[in-house]
Amino acid sequence: MHRVDELRSLNDGWDDDGAIAPSEDAIHVAKQFIRRGWVARNVPEVRPTADGGLQFDWRAGDRSLEIEVEADGSVYFLKSDFSNDQFEEDEITQPASGSQGHVRAYEDRIKGLLTWVRGE
Repeated sequence: MHRVDELRSLNDGWDDDGAIAPSEDAIHVAKQFIRRGWVARNVPEVRPTADGGLQFDWRAGDRSLEIEVEADGSVYFLKSDFSNDQFEEDEITQPASGSQGHVRAYEDRIKGLLTWVRGE
């Protein structure tokens, strides 16, 4: 969580090329990932994106997973398996508050991606 807090202190223009500082929505969602323990076992690289989001990057052998939290809090992933040149990208739709079934599906999707990148 410390890294996300560090990124919160960035200002607009942090890359000297007009990048937008990470938004509060992106920081909130990124901290949820950390609080729920989704990143604890295999600490990813966390970096800002130029459009106000945050990106988590995991690498394990030929596998790579990028989860991007956009400035509006929406979440997308890119799953890459370089051993067979297979790639998948999609949005991970966040559930509406109080929608327990959708919360479980959201969490299961993220856990499944993390299990895949770790080769479990």
